[in-house]
Amino acid sequence: MKFKLNATVAAFAIALGATTAFSANAENLEAEKIVKAAEAKIHSVSPELKGMKVELDATADAYVKDHGTRYIPVRVEGTRFMLAEDGAGLITPSNLIVISDDQFVRSSELLIEYDFSGENLTKWPTYELPEGVEKQGDLYVFTDPTCGYCHKVEDERDTYLENGIQIHYIPWPRSGMRNRSAEPYDKWAKAMCSLNPSESYHRISLERDFVPVPDPQKDMADCEKIINDGWVLGYDNGVSGTPVLVAKPSDGGQISVTPGYKPVKEVGMSMGILIKDNPIGALSTPQ
Repeated sequence: MKFKLNATVAAFAIALGATTAFSANAENLEAEKIVKAAEAKIHSVSPELKGMKVELDATADAYVKDHGTRYIPVRVEGTRFMLAEDGAGLITPSNLIVISDDQFVRSSELLIEYDFSGENLTKWPTYELPEGVEKQGDLYVFTDPTCGYCHKVEDERDTYLENGIQIHYIPWPRSGMRNRSAEPYDKWAKAMCSLNPSESYHRISLERDFVPVPDPQKDMADCEKIINDGWVLGYDNGVSGTPVLVAKPSDGGQISVTPGYKPVKEVGMSMGILIKDNPIGALSTPQ
């Protein structure tokens, strides 16, 4: 029902108008009850809205509340929206400017900080830094193995790692999620279910004939779930093409997001890291 989402947002906002106001300090359980009540009211507005699901994004809600924001992250048919606390309407995160920690920010920027924090980051294929290299930051790359500009990022892999920037790959096949036989999805699935997903992704991107070694302990359904999670994370954060570079310095500095390719030295500059011209040598990672 996603194709009807834009056409029904106005009806959704009207339907929510009479919903009980949210308390700024409401517990997740109470917020869940209110969201479900709002969902029921939406269903009563029109038969075409009957199957629409509205769900509280509870952990994201706790995060934005901690930063002083009085809007509630919800998912409508899987798509993220920000719901006004008085229940009067909703808006996409990129179009909502909020006051957080005494600063004006887009709520999408606040949610990027949430999406790229803590336990949310452990599932993606990751390169370890070379021995003896001190970590300076993380680079999360929404990427597709058939994308030419993504290959440029791969060409600079060693430079990132040798300068202390750890690389994490987030699957985002440009062909989408419906056609699993399409080359971008198929290559990502093979890399994800291999013995070494990060190295397999790197080589399957740059070597046309490379075939990853499958990991017999991995289930394809689990690998596909990670690809789906990457797609959803990208969709939540406005990704519409690849690569998208999310740079997170280790010193707690601001996360920067670059749609498209940017040379390694410029990415390092955005993280406050001076990239050296003399890498310590080519890396060798087993398949």
